[in-house]
This record gives sequence, structure tokens and C-alpha cells, in this order.
Amino acid sequence: MSDSEVQEPVETTPLLSQPVSRKPYSIFTKAQKHWIIMAAAIASTFSPLSANIYFPALNSIAQDLKVSPSQMNLTITTYMVCRLHTLSM
Repeated sequence: MSDSEVQEPVETTPLLSQPVSRKPYSIFTKAQKHWIIMAAAIASTFSPLSANIYFPALNSIAQDLKVSPSQMNLTITTYMVCRLHTLSM
């Protein structure tokens, strides 16, 4: 076989050559999508808000409960472990 007889394989991508579908991708209406986004945005503010309230009060809470600040920090660690566990499910 000579070099002129060797044919390169032709790569085709049939997915790209098909016409693009104009059907909606989601079953949700536009209004439902807006409500879902708003609910997620509002829910995402709770964690930072509660942290801003809880962290400065750790020493006061520790004194009231007669425990060390290290033991109070374990409550944050426990919360984070449980939160990560529920997010990974």
C-alpha cells in the first residue's frame, strides 16, 4: 500500500448534526422557577444569620451552662458534621 491509498478515518458527530430541539427543558413554569430560586435564596440566609448570632454568644452560653468554651465549640463541630452528612445524602 502506498501513502496515497491509505485513507484517514472520518470522524462524525451525529449529535451535533441533528437540529436543535426547541422544546422546554424543564417541566416547571417560569413563575415556579422564580419561586424556587427565591425560596433557595431566603433559605441560604439562615445559616450565616444564625452564625452571626450564635458565635459571639458562645462564651456567655458557656458561662450560663457552666461548661468550658471548648465544650461549646463541640456544638458547632457536631452541627457541621450532621449538616455535611445530610447534604451528602
